[in-house]
Amino acid sequence: SSGKECNAIIKQNRLILGCKETTIPSGIKYIGRNSFYGCTGLTSITLPSGLQEIEDYAFESAGNLTDISIANSVQKIGKETFKYCKSLRRVKLSENIDSIKSYTFYQCDTLTRITIPDRVKFIDEYAFADCYQLSKIHLSANLEEIGKYAFDNCKNLTTIELPQSVSKIEWGAFYLCKKL
Repeated sequence: SSGKECNAIIKQNRLILGCKETTIPSGIKYIGRNSFYGCTGLTSITLPSGLQEIEDYAFESAGNLTDISIANSVQKIGKETFKYCKSLRRVKLSENIDSIKSYTFYQCDTLTRITIPDRVKFIDEYAFADCYQLSKIHLSANLEEIGKYAFDNCKNLTTIELPQSVSKIEWGAFYLCKKL
């Protein structure tokens, strides 16, 4: 721990390990790989302004996390960051990310809607696959590419408006989206 109010392991402005009661102090620039992996006691978290990156797998399998708001200071969200966060209902993404990495929201069963910021040019493979309740998505006006199986098995997705900037849609991007 690096402070009186923090119950986490921190090394050089990088949160390495947190738990359900973690208060992330200001000054933290990175949430490290696997920091909250499998932390089922975590239901919500406040991320400090000034945070720059959320690394791969940071919140994977934090199955009771219900909502997260990612400050605009964040420029990168790693792959599989929210994979298996089955209670995640609300996400506000940073306006300064340029891609949604592979499996970022895979099997976020209760996520119903999301807005992809305008800087995002690429949605990678399986990014939103098996988000069964996802019914509404607002895509970036500058989106160029949608990876394979990006929205696979999003059973409740009813409409999607592709911006003119999209030049490539990989195979299976909307596979098993039966309501489209």
